[in-house]
Amino acid sequence: MMTSPRSGAKPHRGFHLKTHGSFEGIWTTSKHIPPELRHGIFDVLEPLAAKVRFSNAPGSVQRDCVPTARGLSLKLLPFDQNFTFVDAPCFPFNSLELFVQFVKCLAKGSANVIPFLVNHPQVAWLFVSQLKPIADHLWRLKYFTVGSVTLGDKAAKLIARPSIVNADGSSEKLNKSVLDSCNPSYFLKPNFLGDELRGYVEDHSVQFSFDLEVLHNTSENQVFVEDLSKTWPPEQTFVLKDCASLLIQPQRHQQELDQLSYSPWEGRPLHVPLGAIMNARKEIYQRAKLLRSQQG
Repeated sequence: MMTSPRSGAKPHRGFHLKTHGSFEGIWTTSKHIPPELRHGIFDVLEPLAAKVRFSNAPGSVQRDCVPTARGLSLKLLPFDQNFTFVDAPCFPFNSLELFVQFVKCLAKGSANVIPFLVNHPQVAWLFVSQLKPIADHLWRLKYFTVGSVTLGDKAAKLIARPSIVNADGSSEKLNKSVLDSCNPSYFLKPNFLGDELRGYVEDHSVQFSFDLEVLHNTSENQVFVEDLSKTWPPEQTFVLKDCASLLIQPQRHQQELDQLSYSPWEGRPLHVPLGAIMNARKEIYQRAKLLRSQQG
């Protein structure tokens, strides 16, 4: 759901998204990917231009100190391949029916979500367990694709891991996040996360390394494609570390990129979202885009 808040704009319930910063980057696919996994973007070895957006998950536009999911969206050119990520490995719904019920409640107003969560404690638990009381800096979070996408005839997920870029251009993995949780600005400034992100990227490079998690192609594993509330069993997957990297060099916030759509179904996608819940989310993306155009 791809909207960007505007000053004075009246929000549409359930379709708003708070943008923290949009930037240009470079995506580079590893040369060490096995031939059987070289499909789509992962068969393109030359660096690709990337449009990158950091945001909150859709919902009402609110202060950054309010716990919510954080998102990362990528658009890789010239293929117009989009990937959307959140900072949680699981989506709280295990069936299309449950997801549809939730969307209907949300469309009536956020207050209607509370009774829904009371009646579905397993969904409520996933929501609550994934919320962080104090969010880390957005360039230091680990991000996961929502659901899986096609990789040839297989299903796969992407995981984005932040790296530190040193002055000499080398990078190292972040083993443990360091959070300035005592900074009072986090609670006093409504847009603290976005201000920190934009200020950091003006003077520093940001880099993410990507892991590819591939589900073994068996009929029994189809259940893992449909149920987004569970992580994939390790014995049913193959994980390829460092399959690609994303480098965001120092720059100012690219405000004109805030209005871009990052729907995984638009353009010429080489990797299409899989499963009934993801197909239902396609319609939500399309309606959100229509609402944006009505806002002008």
